[in-house]
Amino acid sequence: MERDGAFRARGLSVSFHRTWALRRFGAAAGFALVLALSPGVSAETFPLFEGQDSALVFEEETQSLTLDATFPALEPPDLVAAALASIKDPKPPDPTVLAPPGRRPNKRRATIISTAVLVLSAVASSSTIWRHGYEPFNFHNEFWFGKHTYAGGADKASHFVLYNALARELQIGYYRMNYSRDQAELMAFLTSMGAGLATEVGDAFTVFGFSYEDLVLDAAGAATAILVSRNGLDDLIGFRFGPVPNQVPQPCCPVNETGKDYSEEIYTADLKIPGLARRMKFDPGPARFLLVSMTYGSKGYKNSLPQYREQQIGIEVGINFPEILTAVGVRDTTWWGRCLFIFFNLVRIPYTQIGYRYDFIHHQWWGPNIGQQYDPGPGVAGNAGDNVLRIHSERSRFAASRSTASITTVPTASARSSRSNARRARRVRC
Repeated sequence: MERDGAFRARGLSVSFHRTWALRRFGAAAGFALVLALSPGVSAETFPLFEGQDSALVFEEETQSLTLDATFPALEPPDLVAAALASIKDPKPPDPTVLAPPGRRPNKRRATIISTAVLVLSAVASSSTIWRHGYEPFNFHNEFWFGKHTYAGGADKASHFVLYNALARELQIGYYRMNYSRDQAELMAFLTSMGAGLATEVGDAFTVFGFSYEDLVLDAAGAATAILVSRNGLDDLIGFRFGPVPNQVPQPCCPVNETGKDYSEEIYTADLKIPGLARRMKFDPGPARFLLVSMTYGSKGYKNSLPQYREQQIGIEVGINFPEILTAVGVRDTTWWGRCLFIFFNLVRIPYTQIGYRYDFIHHQWWGPNIGQQYDPGPGVAGNAGDNVLRIHSERSRFAASRSTASITTVPTASARSSRSNARRARRVRC
C-alpha cells in the first residue's frame, strides 16, 4: 500500500490518464505472468534475493515518499473596500482619448501630419511677408500685455489659445496612431513648437519682427494642453477663442495701425460644470450644459485713437456644446463627430453667452453683453477742419439703457468746451 501510495504521489507530476493506462497494462501483464509461472514459483529462488530470506525483505522498514508543497497564505477578500470602491464615481474617459489597440505605431501617418503642420505654418508665415512687405531679419520686443503694445496683449492670448488647441489635438492624434502617451505628448509639444518657430521666423522678415514673447506663449499654451490631458482635466478646463461683433469709429478711421484688428475676437479660459460636479460629488442638473469662463480682449487698437483703446477682462456664462454632443450620443470615433468636437472645443459661438467686462485702462464696467461693447471714439469726417462725429457704443441688446446708439455732433478741436476737454482728459490717461 505504501508503494502504491508513493507511486501515486509520483504520478502527480505527469499526465494522470497516461499513468493510469500504463498501470492497468502492467497489472494485466503481471497477472498473466503469475498465472503462467505459478507451478514453479515455490521451487525457484528469485535472483534478487539470493543469499537472504526473501520474506525478510518485505518485513524491513521501507522508506516512504512524501510530496512537500508550500502554498502562499491567501487572505480573504476585503468586501468592505470593494463595496466602497464600487460606490465611487470615477471620471469617465475623455471622449477624445482612446487607448491604442496594441499595434505598432503608424509612423508614416504621424510623419505626414507633422510635416503638414510645419509646412502650413511656414506657408502662412510667408503670406505675412507678401501682405506686409519684406524687411531684413529683425527682432521685436512687444512688451507682453502692456497697454501701449501692438494689440494690447490680445495677440499673446491668441498664441496661447491656438497652440494649446494644436498641441491637444496632435497629442490625441499621435496617441490614436498607437504611440504611447509619453511619446504622443512629446511629439505633440515638439511639433507645436516647430510650427511656432516657423511662424516667428516668417515674421522676422516683416515689420512685426521675431518676437520671443510669442514663442514663449506658444510653449505655454502647448505645455498647458499636455499637463491638462496628462492629469485628466480635459472635462474640467478648456480654452477657446471666438469672433465678436466689432465697432469702429465713424466715419472710419482716425488711425489705421498695421496688423490684425483684435477687436473682432475674444479669448476664454473655461471651467466646465460637468467636470466640476464629478469632482465635488453633486448633481448639476441642467447646469451640466453650461460653462463659466474668464475672458480677455482688446478694443480699438487698430482704428481708434490711443485714448479710446481698451483692455477688457470679464466673466461670463455660456453653453457647453461638447457636453450637448455627448448627451445626444455623438462620438468622436467617427470623422464627422471628431470634427464637431474639435470645432466646439476651440471656437466660442457668439450670442450663446452673457457676461460683464471690466476695462482696466479706464476702470469702467461694460455689460451685460457678449464681449462686443466698447467706445470706439470719434471718427474724422472729410478734411481736418470739419466737424468730428462721435458714436457712443452703448449698443447692447442685453441692456435697455444702452440699446440704441446716440450720435452727437461735436465742434472742432479748437472750439471744444471745457467740459468736453475735462471728460477727454480723464479718458486719455494711458
